[in-house]
Amino acid sequence: MLKFLTPDHQFDSITDIHRRWLKKKEIHFILLDLDRTLLAFRYKRVLPKLSAWLERKHNQGFRFVLLSNGWSRLERLAAEWDIPCFTPFSKLLPSSCRVVMRTLHLDPQYTAVISDRTWGSIAAANLAGIRSIRIKGVR
Repeated sequence: MLKFLTPDHQFDSITDIHRRWLKKKEIHFILLDLDRTLLAFRYKRVLPKLSAWLERKHNQGFRFVLLSNGWSRLERLAAEWDIPCFTPFSKLLPSSCRVVMRTLHLDPQYTAVISDRTWGSIAAANLAGIRSIRIKGVR
């Protein structure tokens, strides 16, 4: 498989990613794909266990940015969680990751993208020099 399609790390679920592991890997900033990473296809609400994970990590000091190709659900969820969002976000372009990083003054060394899509956010993160974490999509 092509190197840029291989995530740096893989987990079954976002809830398997723990504070201790993120600290050990020195990840402080997380660019989080909304669609199928936090939100099941065609659902309007995030599952409670995923929302609890995000809130717990936020309270533990991790900073998040929500990414999506669609605006409707993203803006509401970003406001609900009080975290920044970027849309439309072209998940296929490393330049999109760089724009987010530059806009929010994030250091790539301490940043990771979490997504379910190898051909989208994972490839863009790898090509942009940001660590990539792939999870199985939310159903």
